[in-house]
Amino acid sequence: MGKRLPSVEALRAFGAISVLWLHCIWLGPWDFPRGLGAWFHHGWLGVDLFLIISGFATPRALLHGLNSQQTQPLRNYWRNRLARIYPLYLLTCVVFLCLIDASAITGPDRILQIISHLTLTHGWFAQAAGAINGVTWTLTLELQLYVAGFFLLLTGFRSSGRFGTWIAVAAVVFAIAIGYRFGAYVLSDHNMAV
Repeated sequence: MGKRLPSVEALRAFGAISVLWLHCIWLGPWDFPRGLGAWFHHGWLGVDLFLIISGFATPRALLHGLNSQQTQPLRNYWRNRLARIYPLYLLTCVVFLCLIDASAITGPDRILQIISHLTLTHGWFAQAAGAINGVTWTLTLELQLYVAGFFLLLTGFRSSGRFGTWIAVAAVVFAIAIGYRFGAYVLSDHNMAV
């Protein structure tokens, strides 16, 4: 179960290219043909794709640890999750503060900014969400997914009687999330800021 899945890695790459291309469309004179290329005009869906992949990969990694012969599977789970995102996250924050804009840590709410960014909770606060390297808001969602997956597995998710129920709940939550995201996009007259 711990092996990488090439199809999931391909989806991850497609999501990254989608987000990157959308930023190229926004920032430069580049465009991508409509038709099959329309996805790239809505590359923000690549972020949703990343979250879906994380929703699959994160519990899978935890289950692998719990079902293996590891002596500290829960500690290993958290160490691996944080080692995967935290060092690069901190590096990008430092680079942003040094090279782009340091006002977030010099303003009146600097304590909130520093603490919320160090704890990856900056997405919970409107004034902190985009203050330091705005694209890192997705990491707060990622951390919430890690915590939710962790608690779901500890509540008996692995028992065969509840697996179908959890799959149904996940499908409903996914449908609501995508419906909400699409609805906000349409109702805001395609305003990506909303």
